Order: sequence, then C-alpha cells, then structure tokens
Amino acid sequence: MANSKTPAITAEELAHYIALRDTIQALEKEREELAKKIKTHLLKNTHIPPTGGYVFQLRSTTPTVYSFQKVADTLGLDLALQVATIDTKALQKLAENQQVKQADLDKIAERGKTTHSLLLVPAHLVKSREQPGQYKST
Repeated sequence: MANSKTPAITAEELAHYIALRDTIQALEKEREELAKKIKTHLLKNTHIPPTGGYVFQLRSTTPTVYSFQKVADTLGLDLALQVATIDTKALQKLAENQQVKQADLDKIAERGKTTHSLLLVPAHLVKSREQPGQYKST
C-alpha cells in the first residue's frame, strides 16, 4: 500500500522503465556476443589495435579445487573434516605451515575450467607486450 508521502508512479514511468530494461538487456546481449568474438581473437593471439584509447586484454584464471574424498584419502579423514569445505586457501596455509606436504596437495589438486575476463585498459597504462593481448601504447 502506497504511503501518502510517496509520489504516485505514472503509467508513462512504468512504460519507460520497461523500455529501459529491454534496451539494457539487448545491449548486454550484444556486448556479450562482441566480447566472445574479441576473446576468441585474443586467445588466437590475433593483434587487436588499441581503439578509442583502450587496449583489449585477457585475464585468465584457472581455479584449483580439492575433492573431499581425495583430501581424505591422501591426508586423512580427520584433516579433511577439519577443512570440510575444502577451502583452497586453508589447505595452502597448512602446506605453508608444513602441516601437510605441498607435494601431497599437488597430487590431489584438480584444475577447474579456465575462465577469461575481457579487460578494457586505458592504452597509456599498458607497459609491455610480454603476454598475448598486451600492447605498448604509442
């Protein structure tokens, strides 16, 4: 129920909201399609020149995950239950504190799917061309 101090919302405002939502969704879909195309080119190490003062780069990440069963089998059930969410950072800390061997963690580590994030970096901030998708500004 509307508060008497709350201004009424008009049909035009509701229609405008719907139009904005639809426009944004369409633009986001188009952006995602273009990003996919750009990522494909960068993954193939295709040169994409700086555009509009920006350089297109990829940031790739591959998460490390540990299955509960492999941790339990390798390091013991008590330890596995101690880190039951199988927190990667917690396991790495145990290795740093030499409570478990890093080699044991390396044996049971499973690499997740690598993801790529498209970055728009102002060209004047790019310093090197050491990695694919990185370009010196000119």
